[in-house]
Amino acid sequence: MAKPATKAGPSGTSITSIAQKLAAIGLRDDWDFVLHLPLRYEDETRLTPLRDALPGQDCQVEVEIVHSEITYRPRRQLVVQARDGETMLHLRFLNFYGSQVKQLVAGKRLRLFGEVRPGFFGAEMVHPRYRIVAPNDPLPEALTPVYSTTAGVSQAAIRKIIGRARSTRWRRRHNLTTVCPPRYAAATTCQTLPTACSPCTAHRRRRHSTASLAAPTRRGGASNLTNCCRNNSP
Repeated sequence: MAKPATKAGPSGTSITSIAQKLAAIGLRDDWDFVLHLPLRYEDETRLTPLRDALPGQDCQVEVEIVHSEITYRPRRQLVVQARDGETMLHLRFLNFYGSQVKQLVAGKRLRLFGEVRPGFFGAEMVHPRYRIVAPNDPLPEALTPVYSTTAGVSQAAIRKIIGRARSTRWRRRHNLTTVCPPRYAAATTCQTLPTACSPCTAHRRRRHSTASLAAPTRRGGASNLTNCCRNNSP
């Protein structure tokens, strides 16, 4: 008898496999996910002109592809030449799929996030995070959270799961704004959550908030909340 099909999650990974991997790091139910605070944030709310990008600093730029090819020296890689106005940028992908070769063709506009650094042929980015966009596509309004995760579970996957856990209906039902759940309160001696630790704030931080791109804490679960409450309580 054929085995029942397993529903696929992000990047083709089965949902069962993702759940097992997350359970291994203590993320099992909605409370675990909404209280799994970010490690840090990345600012994708604004674009940096390519000419102003500084080496050693992550930034987001938008470019148009002018040429792409697979080269074999010094090793096999996908090289994409792109430009922002008169400023050129080389993108190098050392590991890539055939689908990317078909995607990254002349005329496409890319929104890239990563570090621009000096290369042999000029400014370059190696394996940047990218998205194909249309001219004047809107930018996100909130900073992008980066979470601690585990092998085989991407940031996109864990963001989606956390977003589902903290959906409006669930948040209202559990008074998620300020009340610390009992099983966490006992471990953290924190009955109410400081603003910086509230899942309503921490998972969707505005760029113009007084907080920096640093995270409210560095660990997950009860340790996560303990550190956050200690650092942010009056």
